[in-house]
Amino acid sequence: VQKVYRKAIDDAIKECCERKANGELYISIQKLEEQPSPLSVLHEVLAPMGFNKAQLKNILAATKESGKIFTGKWRRLLIDRDFMIIESTSYPPVNIDKEIVSVESINMKKDNSYAYIDADKLHGELCLRTPLEGDSFAPFGMGGKRKLLSDFLTNQKLNLFEKERLPLLMDGDEIVWVAGL
Repeated sequence: VQKVYRKAIDDAIKECCERKANGELYISIQKLEEQPSPLSVLHEVLAPMGFNKAQLKNILAATKESGKIFTGKWRRLLIDRDFMIIESTSYPPVNIDKEIVSVESINMKKDNSYAYIDADKLHGELCLRTPLEGDSFAPFGMGGKRKLLSDFLTNQKLNLFEKERLPLLMDGDEIVWVAGL
């Protein structure tokens, strides 16, 4: 019986779960709900991460509440639209190389992992930090008008965990670059 159970659970986990490149585990709510025992599948995935039986029942009951977060002993789970997302235990490294070059010698790459900043417009020391509530910036193409960072990130369809760890390049209190975007 144990072998039959283990095979069925392993097959269900393969069908419902996908580990993303950033380390987050995505569980398809629709595929989970199609399983003969969604609670058993959820138990096998989440119990090793410190979620208890009462939490598992609450998680299943909250599948339509996008934005809801549950905290286990070692991880957090986010209900995000059609998925349950379990945060990664590690954050991707952020490497920033800076080089000061003349405008004439720039060979601009059209790649979101590069930022080109006018050094004459910088006022202070550059540093990295994660987003804070109320952050705003003036995106290109808006004629200097400011936009809330939270609105911009929502339009980018980032989940809460991605938003929390997104690196911002700061010049004092000003956002110079939303790294990678």
